[in-house]
Amino acid sequence: LAFAFGLWPAFFATVLGATLGASAVFLLGRHLARDLVAKNAERYPLLAALDSVLDEKSFGMIVLVRLSPLFPFSVVGYALGATRIGFWRHLFATALAILPQTFLTCYVVAGLADLSRQLGTEAQHERGPWELAMFALGILAAVAVLVAISRRTRAALQARLEGASA
Repeated sequence: LAFAFGLWPAFFATVLGATLGASAVFLLGRHLARDLVAKNAERYPLLAALDSVLDEKSFGMIVLVRLSPLFPFSVVGYALGATRIGFWRHLFATALAILPQTFLTCYVVAGLADLSRQLGTEAQHERGPWELAMFALGILAAVAVLVAISRRTRAALQARLEGASA
């Protein structure tokens, strides 16, 4: 999209499409698997603790999982739908979390489109030091947020498990 239509149209269309798709998958997971998780949570303390922590710390956890490239987008949606997480909290956290990666991807592709259009001409755009600094700062901020959310969620899960075993 960014190659054909530019940065902003592609960015908004991608965020809208990804958010709608994540919502549909979440609702599918909610209707197909939530009862099974609730029933098994009674028998398995780890599952019960995880379901509880996800409900309490869900916004940060959703952002963390959505920021990570390690978890497949659709699978995460099905799994989150099976938990006690509310739909609107999931929707807003997912929309927020996909913004940085979507912007970065659209920015790079739009830049490649500009480069391909300028190929063979002398008028190539060079990135200034402020633009590069802001880009680096954005990446560092995303990593810092990811680390902070990960630590907080891990501590909450650990506390819940220790409380359940006591």
